[in-house]
Amino acid sequence: MRRGFGEGDDDANKIHAQRWGNVLVLGCGRARDPLRWIESLRAAAPSLALDALLATRRLDPEAAFDCLRGLPDWDGDHLLTLARHWSPGDADELLMRLLERDAWPDGLVTTERLAFVWYALEGLGRTPDRAAFVERTHLGDAVPDIDWCDIPAGTFLMGDPVGTLPVELTAPFRLATFPVTNRQYAAFDPTHRPYWFMANLWTPDENEPHHPVNQVSWWHAFLFARWAGAALPTDAQWEYACRAGTPPDWPYWSGHSEADLAAVAWYEKNGGGRTHRVGEKNKPSPWGMHDMHGNVWEWCRDWAAELPREPQQDPSGPVAGRGRVVRGGSFVAPAAVSKSGFRAALIPADVSLQIGFRVVGPTTDWHPHGVG
Repeated sequence: MRRGFGEGDDDANKIHAQRWGNVLVLGCGRARDPLRWIESLRAAAPSLALDALLATRRLDPEAAFDCLRGLPDWDGDHLLTLARHWSPGDADELLMRLLERDAWPDGLVTTERLAFVWYALEGLGRTPDRAAFVERTHLGDAVPDIDWCDIPAGTFLMGDPVGTLPVELTAPFRLATFPVTNRQYAAFDPTHRPYWFMANLWTPDENEPHHPVNQVSWWHAFLFARWAGAALPTDAQWEYACRAGTPPDWPYWSGHSEADLAAVAWYEKNGGGRTHRVGEKNKPSPWGMHDMHGNVWEWCRDWAAELPREPQQDPSGPVAGRGRVVRGGSFVAPAAVSKSGFRAALIPADVSLQIGFRVVGPTTDWHPHGVG
């Protein structure tokens, strides 16, 4: 008896689906009216419609722009890919139009959507106009104070469970002493509602200003960092700073044992199922940071991938991927995933009660007010 598509071996079905998807995308690119093909795919297979749109270079920019806005589940990487098909003038005009409510089918200019625009402009080599983002959107203007730790240039062994990959960071940098807090994030996005654990329930609450912000995607973290004249740390920067010159066989900067972790971190066994005020343990690392282990996972800049085998100098990860790196564990994470070298990955759009971030900077090539 012949098996229908969707029955039997899942891997074989995925391969068939991918092959037919590739054929459809190729067909759209060669069609006399590719936009008609793409529109016909939108309802039945929106992900294929998106792939076809991004692969077709000869579309009118305005028509391609309108088509993209009508598709679900696209982000800054998709927007950047499409904008690279346009002239510089068309790209600037169409991207900045996304700051207006009437550019969106639902009329919402969310913080995440603003991040898509900034990311695409930056990817095209533009310097985004911070003043325009602040003036024309809901973003705040005044950058809050951020405490910094000076991290020296140097070498370390990267990896888990024991560091084995030689990595050199050739320039010193500054890393935030603490994860970004609710108070700091509210200065950037007054519409954001962090969640706080109260009466055995997670509930929106604005009364914990010094707890790490949560419910933020990679896009939220990226835009906050750029708005503040900073950046997200690379995967290597984060681990190098977390290890803080300690031996490569130490799972935590504080030592070998789980007791060493408990002394400096809020994790599964002592976190109480909730976030805690940053720095509450009052035990900084040798280089001055707090909460590198536990409290909240922290977004990094890199796409996730297996570590390379050759020694690295100033690595920044692959140019594309499916997930972005998160580090450090959280208030409900077990000790095994709270280690200095442990790396996890999440889809950039993911948000969670357990995920926050800290920033690195200020950068040398961008000022929060667009000067120098």
